[in-house]
Amino acid sequence: MKMVTSSLSPLQQTAAFPLTDYWNDSCSIEELQYAIANGAVGATSNPTIVLAVLKKELPLWRDRIHQIIAENPEADEVEIAWQVIEEMGVKAANLLISSGKMAAKAAYRCKLIRRFIEMRGQSSSKRCGLIRLLRTSR
Repeated sequence: MKMVTSSLSPLQQTAAFPLTDYWNDSCSIEELQYAIANGAVGATSNPTIVLAVLKKELPLWRDRIHQIIAENPEADEVEIAWQVIEEMGVKAANLLISSGKMAAKAAYRCKLIRRFIEMRGQSSSKRCGLIRLLRTSR
């Protein structure tokens, strides 16, 4: 019996399966570029994911964070943290949109993200990690 091999990566095989939408569980641009190339149609983001990405990519975001602080002198740390969360999510969403692979589900979830962003004023222990990271990166 002849063995059939696939030229598709495991992620591409998953994405090709009927009725399957593969979402990347990160807003890291590097990770998302890889995911899109392998069939991803969406990405998830929340304060915990953003904190993990920010820890890894802080050199890419440090100048922007300081710019946000300078542009918003009245903002507290929580407001700054939410602005960073929003910008990281928007940057990832723009990459998905420009790839042309964004699923209908992703478009719907973008509306849900707006609601999530509107929750800025609410306290969360998850955001505290982001705030601590911002404090120590000055």
